[in-house]
Amino acid sequence: MRGTVFAPAAHVRHAGSFLAFPALESTGLLTCAKEVYGSLPNGFYGLDTILVDAVLRALAGEARAEGATRFDPVELGRVLGLDRAPEVKTIRRRISQLAETGKAGELIAALAKHHLDATGPGGENLVEVLYVDGYVRAYQGTKKIGKLYSTRLKFPVPATEETWATDATGSPVFVVMAEPGASLASELRRLLPELRTAVGDDRRVLVGFDRGGWSPDLLK
Repeated sequence: MRGTVFAPAAHVRHAGSFLAFPALESTGLLTCAKEVYGSLPNGFYGLDTILVDAVLRALAGEARAEGATRFDPVELGRVLGLDRAPEVKTIRRRISQLAETGKAGELIAALAKHHLDATGPGGENLVEVLYVDGYVRAYQGTKKIGKLYSTRLKFPVPATEETWATDATGSPVFVVMAEPGASLASELRRLLPELRTAVGDDRRVLVGFDRGGWSPDLLK
């Protein structure tokens, strides 16, 4: 990350976060983000810093911007190689700048392609089988949204529905918010071209799904 400086230190809190860096590199997040967004507008905290900070906080159980208040910014800054980590107001502003570009879909697609270009732990082809399924997530916010049946709670609740695509080993390739009232069959119709683009070559792919995706018209 540009502008970062790691100085000798002892008894650094959150130093264990460094163990996550090899895995973070393997995801391609920073590389893909640079390709999609380029950089953030001028400011002390750049794109890499904002993303790494978000990942480390998420790993510590504080994925929301407000979670930054539970860290000493100087202590977390040492792990980021900075005088201090970004605080809530800065995080919100920087994330808003990213959101305003409207390129979140491009980032998801780039990350999916990066993942599928790799091979599994034993060298297996990750796209030999791709699984697509829908998941209901109970909504805890204050907006009024429609209700969906929750199999966990056994009754309809305000909720959003997500469509997940996973690779042959069960690892996530991407997740998208489903359209309101969409069936898995309609989501498959929408996402199959994106999966084909993410694969990026002529490898044959078998797409697995449960009965919610069954549709003679779709298969035809």
